[in-house]
Amino acid sequence: RCHSKRTFSFSKQTRRSDESSTVFVRCAMCHHTYRM
Repeated sequence: RCHSKRTFSFSKQTRRSDESSTVFVRCAMCHHTYRM
């Protein structure tokens, strides 16, 4: 969105516990979050 290269990532369990967790990336400037 803002074309910033400063991001941080985190993982979250969004589905059942036997499935892998989803990795989210958030922009440090505009706080937009998207999934990998």
